[in-house]
Amino acid sequence: MHTERAYLHACLNAAGSQLHLSRPLFDLKGKSLEGSPLSRMFQSAPALPPPLPVTEVEAGLTGEVGEHVQMRASLELSRQKLQVSGHHGQVQVKVPQNHLWSPSQLVKFGSCRFHWMAEKVLKLLPFPEVEKTLQRATEGTFYHKVLEELLRPHLGIRPNPRTLLLELPGAFERAENVLLENGELPPLPHWPFQHHELLENLKNFVKSHYFMLQGTLPQQLEVPIEHTLQLKNGPFSYRGIVDRIEQTKHGTTVIDYKSRNYISELRRPDGSKLELQLPLYLMAVGGQLGRYLSILNREKHLLRTVGPAHTDKGYVWEDHKKEVMDFLEDTVEQLSQGNFQPTPSESACKYCDYGSLCRVRAGQA
Repeated sequence: MHTERAYLHACLNAAGSQLHLSRPLFDLKGKSLEGSPLSRMFQSAPALPPPLPVTEVEAGLTGEVGEHVQMRASLELSRQKLQVSGHHGQVQVKVPQNHLWSPSQLVKFGSCRFHWMAEKVLKLLPFPEVEKTLQRATEGTFYHKVLEELLRPHLGIRPNPRTLLLELPGAFERAENVLLENGELPPLPHWPFQHHELLENLKNFVKSHYFMLQGTLPQQLEVPIEHTLQLKNGPFSYRGIVDRIEQTKHGTTVIDYKSRNYISELRRPDGSKLELQLPLYLMAVGGQLGRYLSILNREKHLLRTVGPAHTDKGYVWEDHKKEVMDFLEDTVEQLSQGNFQPTPSESACKYCDYGSLCRVRAGQA
């Protein structure tokens, strides 16, 4: 009865206007069921009104389906088969020419223009989730803050790896206090256990020779950048935050931390991938080398290297740069046409919050 009463109170609080209570009269075998103690406290419901006229839905259930219903059903079935109609995603949305892009926005736009439009232009918000454990985004923020606190005192000098390892617990504690104070680190029930795990992960990362190559001179941390490229159709501006800029034997080197192995690449229709973030950062700062470092990959913390100074077989910086510029040109063209058509794929739809809007979500058919 207490459980029923709790459900009833929840329904009363959530009801918009009226609350209708009902209960089963028979079980699945047709046996009569007694009302629960709480339901017996309510008076019997009044007699039901006369049946309503047969509606379109009821007619459809009997097989009497009109032509216009069949057309709509055919359209929905085509969406389930990932067949996008010509008008799908054609929205009269004007994006200002001085819109400031970020690498993550560009990847999102290239993966699915509809997703980008729903989030960045219409500013639709996904349903909030209650955090029980440290979310991946919050975990990444924490790792970045600890590494910033660790390297800040060593800017302009060549740090000793052993010294960095000894100073790591203090940097960890400073980062924890800062994020707790500004609300970026929510109070979590299992934090004492996660605290230990995160610190051990960072120790393993800092001990790696990939973390700070011999002879490296750290120069700047968490550097906000804003840069404009001149395209055929006019200027294209973007911004971002570079995790670390340092001087190595290759020249100016840009470092971007990743928690695991994921790099925000754009998967193109032909199946190939295009990496945008580090090339855009290198063009902004005039860098020679960009390196993705994984904090949690214990086998190899260096995920990828790009840039003019990267000379591995099969990699050509000029080709990579041209592909990035071609993508930016195409982005501007699609914007000018107001084309925000969904481009469903497993990668684009897996974590999308707007599948109920576009109704062409890959894998749902």
